[in-house]
Amino acid sequence: MAEEINNILAVVDTFLRRVFVDMGDEIKDVDLPVTPQDIKILMVIYKHEAVSISYLASRIHRDKSQVTRKVKEFESSGILSRKSSEKDQRVTILELTPLGLQTAKKVERILHGVLENILKPLSQSEKTNLAALLQKIS
Repeated sequence: MAEEINNILAVVDTFLRRVFVDMGDEIKDVDLPVTPQDIKILMVIYKHEAVSISYLASRIHRDKSQVTRKVKEFESSGILSRKSSEKDQRVTILELTPLGLQTAKKVERILHGVLENILKPLSQSEKTNLAALLQKIS
């Protein structure tokens, strides 16, 4: 059992590294104002339209101070904006600006292309099975 787990860990690590490296290469090629490390932040906000810093930190498994630093960078580069929550003025809500929305859409297209390329050797049936297995454990 331990050997199976180690094999799974190695395969997952290799897969994630390949996605990460390929994403980095593609992002550099199109000169986007984000790094591969920024993608999680960008995509969580994109998928949820508006989120609090606390929610974002919990979704990407980072502490609030790390997220706040990155949010400041994104804000100064025009990718996102902050506003106070209408429900609770103590809560800061993050939203993508038009530049942020445009960037997120480009990143999503790049990610789809990277994954299509990586999954190219698989048949449609294998892709369907892979998706089902990943969904089962997610």
